[in-house]
Amino acid sequence: MNELLLKYNQLDDVSKITALNFIDYLFEKKANSSLDLSDYKKKILNVSTWSEEDFTEFENNRKIFDNWTVEQW
Repeated sequence: MNELLLKYNQLDDVSKITALNFIDYLFEKKANSSLDLSDYKKKILNVSTWSEEDFTEFENNRKIFDNWTVEQW
């Protein structure tokens, strides 16, 4: 622990903030790793899905885009 504190004290102010942000990230990651799977399943069930009509619209737009001609200067 003393080695960590010695290294931290040698950092400039911006690097100290970065180090603290990284430590916060590690704590957040650890807290999120223990998520209840049922909550996760509920969350992904609410993800929207696209229909064939949605894909058709994309395909039509792609065809229109492919027919554009670049104006010469």
